[in-house]
Amino acid sequence: MKKIYYITYSSIPSLLPSSLQIIKICENLAKSKYDVTLIKPETGNKNYSIKKYYNIKKNVSIKEFSYIKKFLQGIKFYFYSVYCLLYILKQKEPIIITRNYFISYLCILFKKKENTKFSELNEEIIKFKIDKLIKILGKSQKLECKLLSDRAILVKLDH
Repeated sequence: MKKIYYITYSSIPSLLPSSLQIIKICENLAKSKYDVTLIKPETGNKNYSIKKYYNIKKNVSIKEFSYIKKFLQGIKFYFYSVYCLLYILKQKEPIIITRNYFISYLCILFKKKENTKFSELNEEIIKFKIDKLIKILGKSQKLECKLLSDRAILVKLDH
């Protein structure tokens, strides 16, 4: 069974529609016989169980990283992204799904490029932003973006 990690910086559970969408994507992947883990910050309404709040019927594992309260909001995001990367690097052949450009770029940069998928993003915008990051960091690799569906894009760095 393939292992999928959905990485988000969203507060879950919450009233925001994006949190419902993330949970339903995870649940539907689990229904399709994938082993799904949602990686999220330790935020959201602590009074509710995520599985009960969203009425999840399929098993979706949840990995929470402690919220770093001592740092400014922007810095917290980068620490969280690095924690996610370190966790993902330990996994064997994971498929990574995220809506976050920075986490996507880190995964591509640190050898998880073949299995990094973007959800809900435009192919041209992703290619432009990641190409720009590659140029800033002095990398001379070509970027391949492949539209998997109207909602998912596979991004690979060619060596």
